[in-house]
Amino acid sequence: LFFWNINNYKFPILNILIKKYLTIPVIFITMEKVFSVLNNIITKNRNKLLLNTVKQLILLKYWKINNI
Repeated sequence: LFFWNINNYKFPILNILIKKYLTIPVIFITMEKVFSVLNNIITKNRNKLLLNTVKQLILLKYWKINNI
């Protein structure tokens, strides 16, 4: 991303896309917490959820816990 920080004025639209899709969000959750949340989301009755749905539910749960 160093290149994009220096050259962002040359490619403004591409710069936005690069920062959106090539950066990792700064959310630190311990693996124990992740599995705990997953156990509450993926149950016998909800075992056919799509991966994207599970990701969204995990983020919502994290945001709720942290009042974001």
